[in-house]
Amino acid sequence: VGVVDTVGAGDAFVGVLAAGLDEGRNLPTALRRASVAGALACTTAGAQAGLPTRAALDAREAELAPARPF
Repeated sequence: VGVVDTVGAGDAFVGVLAAGLDEGRNLPTALRRASVAGALACTTAGAQAGLPTRAALDAREAELAPARPF
């Protein structure tokens, strides 16, 4: 991603990770989505303004290549 501001990236990552686990996602899937959230948070200035929406997460995650098993 084109990085504008890293403030809030960690919060986005941890929040989406916790939400994913709470929704019943397995750890690898929740980590993948959290990584997308952290990256997207870097594309906008400011901590709150940079938090991605669920729709933005879904759209960006759909653009990724399928996850490979370990």
